[in-house]
Amino acid sequence: MSLLVTAVSWTLLAVFVAIGAVCSLAVGYLYGRLARNWSGEAAARWTNVLTGATGFLAGVVTWVVGNAGLFAPGDGFVDTLVTILASAGAAIVVSGATITAILRADPDLPGVDHVPTVRRHYLRYLTVLFVFVFLLASGIVTALDGGPVGLVLLLFGLWIAAWAGSPLFSGLSSRTRRPTDDERARIDPLLERVDLSIRDVRIVEADDQYLRVEVAGAPGGRFLFVPEAALETFDDETLTALLASRREQATHFEQLLSVAPYVGSLIVVLLVLGSDSVSLVPGLVAALVVAAVGLLGTRKLRYYTDARAGAAVGAETLADAFERAAKAAGVDLEDAPGWNLFSKTPPLAERIERLREREEVENGR
Repeated sequence: MSLLVTAVSWTLLAVFVAIGAVCSLAVGYLYGRLARNWSGEAAARWTNVLTGATGFLAGVVTWVVGNAGLFAPGDGFVDTLVTILASAGAAIVVSGATITAILRADPDLPGVDHVPTVRRHYLRYLTVLFVFVFLLASGIVTALDGGPVGLVLLLFGLWIAAWAGSPLFSGLSSRTRRPTDDERARIDPLLERVDLSIRDVRIVEADDQYLRVEVAGAPGGRFLFVPEAALETFDDETLTALLASRREQATHFEQLLSVAPYVGSLIVVLLVLGSDSVSLVPGLVAALVVAAVGLLGTRKLRYYTDARAGAAVGAETLADAFERAAKAAGVDLEDAPGWNLFSKTPPLAERIERLREREEVENGR
């Protein structure tokens, strides 16, 4: 391929990304206006979906063009690397336009206290996400020579690697630091109280309404991520309850299993594409069934881990902690979203209601 073709391709890519960003600004702004009338949990959830979807669409188009060999003269590693970076870059620009417009139209979204901080947090996370996605896509294309079995093994390997390396991804997608002596003196007794074993603690420097306490990683390499705002907002009882919830989720490998429906459905699709005995339509139906059953299972798992955590610290205590966390983050539980086919977790209001019902049953005994 000549340098002239490469130059024209990059020019057209720039035009495509610019048009995509403008369209995303319009879509994001319209969505933000509509989201003002939605519940906080639904608005936040669909903000993530829309932001990721617009960027993913732009990135896929760029990736397909890049794999045609139009972005770099020659083949091999350089061409693949350029395609990955160009695809991730296009996705980040377009999704960045989407979240910018949404925050402009609805700056009162749950978890938003300072718009520039939230936007930076999104961009850091999206950068890590899209680089990983298109690295994975390029790996799948390379593994095609090994047939369906090679692809399945690659997916399993990346799935486990992403789970084990999630503390690294969390550190890259958020601004973190080590806890101070005072913060460590407060956190360590709470960890002992709920018997949560971790490798280390990181404090997340984010928006004042970013309150999500996370435990990431595989056994022996788990990290606890605690936002500064959570330490400032919550008392020890609330933090203990939230840590108990995360301990149960980590103990039952929920972070790993929550991705299983998507990985499983993708594996089914790949096996169908590599098989001559199964047609595409039944294969896609089977993939959808696998995804639906898997998502139902992950929701059941979340109810189960909630019940386990409630048994440890008290179901009412855990329900109160969830309510305080939702209120501090600006989530309206009274207008909770309905059934969401694509969500791997049930609405928080339903989880709280189940915990309260469990407490009533236990007290009735």
